[in-house]
Amino acid sequence: TTTDPWPHNRGLLWTTNPPSLPPPFFTPVSGVIATSTTWVRAMSPYVVERTIYVNPGATLTIEPGTVVKFQGNQGLWVYGTLLIPEATASPNRWNTESRRTYFTSIHDDTVGGDTNGNGASTTPSMFDHLGVRFHPGSVGFLRLATLRYAGTEANCSWWCTTGPLQNLGGTVTLLGVHLTHGFRQGLYQAAGTTTIRFSELSNNLWFGIMAVGGALEVSNSIFSGHAWADADLEYLSSFVNFGNRTEGGGKQGFLTYNIRADQDWYPGIPFLPQTEIPVGKTLTVHPGVILKPGGWLKVYGTFVAVGTEQNPIFMT
Repeated sequence: TTTDPWPHNRGLLWTTNPPSLPPPFFTPVSGVIATSTTWVRAMSPYVVERTIYVNPGATLTIEPGTVVKFQGNQGLWVYGTLLIPEATASPNRWNTESRRTYFTSIHDDTVGGDTNGNGASTTPSMFDHLGVRFHPGSVGFLRLATLRYAGTEANCSWWCTTGPLQNLGGTVTLLGVHLTHGFRQGLYQAAGTTTIRFSELSNNLWFGIMAVGGALEVSNSIFSGHAWADADLEYLSSFVNFGNRTEGGGKQGFLTYNIRADQDWYPGIPFLPQTEIPVGKTLTVHPGVILKPGGWLKVYGTFVAVGTEQNPIFMT
């Protein structure tokens, strides 16, 4: 009917068939980025409908505050450069949530709205997309970003190239980054160099970090909620760590295997060594460190552990 049952007519059209809402706004993206490109906040959310490939020599710049969502089984593969800039390097700015960039699932309605237009009928999970992957020779610089709900990979056994962020040989810097709800781990590193500062790794399935090669720095960062350990560290060419802490949940500590270079361990998160110190290599444990060997610590090279009265070293 088009008869207005309301007697106090204000000139509004009455209908039993109210207009449908417009479809959700988003910018679809897919395929190869061959020349330098910028994704801007005003056009977000960006929806990756098919995996993005950033070619060597090309830079994808993502404006702070942009939301990027992935359809199922899609990812962002970087062979060139991925850049999320920020106006200042001050840690006080890294918690400015209005400037945070998100890489998340198409089912995540908490940022960028209900992009798939299905209300609450679907919810995000750690299997939803393939995450962000840096290939050999690539460069990544990410400030104030959250990467979550990623990790699907077929035929995955133990060392799985999976999780919200993967480094297979790039040079990657993460400042104020949150890696969370990843399948197996938040960061997987097989090669290259990753620097993590003032960041948070939480609620990934097994580990915050699985690093099985390359160089790694983790400093002034928070770990929590991992079932097997805060990190699994193996075959690293360099490992720098200081100022980290755990906030509980899951098994707390850095599992360490297969030391292949001189290392210094600093206090913060306990170390869970199951490793050998090979001939010609030195492990230096600094005052205040807690060691909880999960199996063995065999010394064929040099082991230096000198505490102080104020900061003893504990092995338990």
